[in-house]
Amino acid sequence: MVKRYFLSNKDIKELSNAVGELGPIFRNAKKVEVYELNEATTVYVIDDKPLVAKLTVKVDSNQREYVIPLLMYFYLNPTYMPNYPMITVDDGAVPHIVNGADVMRPGIKDISGNFGAGDVLLIRDLKAGT
Repeated sequence: MVKRYFLSNKDIKELSNAVGELGPIFRNAKKVEVYELNEATTVYVIDDKPLVAKLTVKVDSNQREYVIPLLMYFYLNPTYMPNYPMITVDDGAVPHIVNGADVMRPGIKDISGNFGAGDVLLIRDLKAGT
């Protein structure tokens, strides 16, 4: 069952301070609605737009929490996209990645930025352009 509620201004301020470079998304919000989809997935709807998700992922025997911008955020704020490391993949890799496959070296056409294991990055196809 989905749990849904609004954050108070105080909670919004605390959250904006806790999420690092994503803080301004929350700080500038008039309202933030929270959808707890399950124990591992929470979506933040900011001013009626789903812009950020919090994911809890089990890695080995540890649980890690990621707060990431959703595609809607980048659609509304395309200038922020270059701030994230990015991998461009060929068209043949796209359907496999969409279905959950790992990104394999033969499908990678370009890499920009620095990242390591567990970091958040953008994956785009060749149609996205430069």
